[in-house]
Amino acid sequence: MSEQTLRAREVPSGQQEFRRKSWLGRLLRKPNALVGGAIVVALLVVAALAPIVAPHSPTATFPGASLQPPSLRFLFGTDELGRDVFSRVVYGTRISVQVGVIAVGIALVVGTAIGLLVGYFGGFVDNAVMRVMDVMLAFPEILLAIAIVAILGPSLNNTMVAIGLAVIPVYARTVRSSVLSVVGSDYIEAAHATGVGNLRIIVRHVLPNVLSPIIVLSTVNVGTAILIAAGLSYVGLGAQPPAPEWGSMLSTARAYLSTAPWMSVFPGLAIALVVLAFNLLGDAIRDIADPRSRGR
Repeated sequence: MSEQTLRAREVPSGQQEFRRKSWLGRLLRKPNALVGGAIVVALLVVAALAPIVAPHSPTATFPGASLQPPSLRFLFGTDELGRDVFSRVVYGTRISVQVGVIAVGIALVVGTAIGLLVGYFGGFVDNAVMRVMDVMLAFPEILLAIAIVAILGPSLNNTMVAIGLAVIPVYARTVRSSVLSVVGSDYIEAAHATGVGNLRIIVRHVLPNVLSPIIVLSTVNVGTAILIAAGLSYVGLGAQPPAPEWGSMLSTARAYLSTAPWMSVFPGLAIALVVLAFNLLGDAIRDIADPRSRGR
């Protein structure tokens, strides 16, 4: 069988049809993608331009201006130390983007590699690794992340590593399931028959056919990672003061809920908005990637 024929067969016809369509055009026709995408783009812009958007340093204190309500000078008010809440929320965007991207990146790379290898080769290693993944999945992600941070020590870097490790089983099982659905396909058998090596088959023929669920999962998990990081910081295991992390800001604001509610309202809204945006975008991508939604 020629190399051209094999390349034509390495992607199922349904996915060939999906790739020929305007993926971006279909995405832009979905309202949830527009809303979620606009918020995500705004989030990235704010994170990149934080020194320009924020009127003050996130750690700068203003004597005599503690616990000031929102005003023209302090749009979101000030905290107990006289720091501008708006500036801290803006700079907190950088931390959230960093946590989301790095934590999901760790889970994506490691989980995808595990899923590809055990799904392709199978056997005893597949059973052993999947049992370990099952044990990890038995614990909620945030509890597993708390346990890992408790071992590594509280810090932002350890938080990102802990979240990434806690989410690896989700990627491993998702990728393995997708691999099992394609390893018996004709184009995989044809690749074996032509003497193509296992590594080339995995990279060139298997991986492209499991990208759709990975992309959807990664998009949604960015919001999940940000939420878990905020939870860890809330209990003192994440970013440490005076870092302007949203969860840490919420933790500090607990003592001022009745006297300065703005200290908790605005960081809380930021977390909710970001998680909603990534969920909306992930749902839209899932609808496009799902062959059953092709007629919508």
